[in-house]
Amino acid sequence: MSDTSALNPPFVAQLGSTPGPEFAQQLIQAAMNTPGPKTYANGTALALTATDVVITALWNNIPVSMVTLAISTAKGLAADLSSAVAQYEVFTGSTVRTLAEISNAMQQASEKDRAPGE
Repeated sequence: MSDTSALNPPFVAQLGSTPGPEFAQQLIQAAMNTPGPKTYANGTALALTATDVVITALWNNIPVSMVTLAISTAKGLAADLSSAVAQYEVFTGSTVRTLAEISNAMQQASEKDRAPGE
């Protein structure tokens, strides 16, 4: 029989509460110890159906995994991610730019470099 202790962590977040950093560390450790796949992505692609959001994780524009979420779960995830990034920005004192913002800035810089007579 396989060890399933990592699948049943001894901690639970209270609904509506904000868990502390110890909880986050325990959750990350439990996730890393699970037998399921782990994916790194530096991009995403989204598709929408009448009831679900399909998130495709991309690594250098190559699809590496996919998750389908109910619309309500996706909305909750979006709020949680927004909150996490906002906390990161407060902690670091810097603003995280989106890939679209970075791409636009690079394109504008490239166009400025190619502008004649400047």
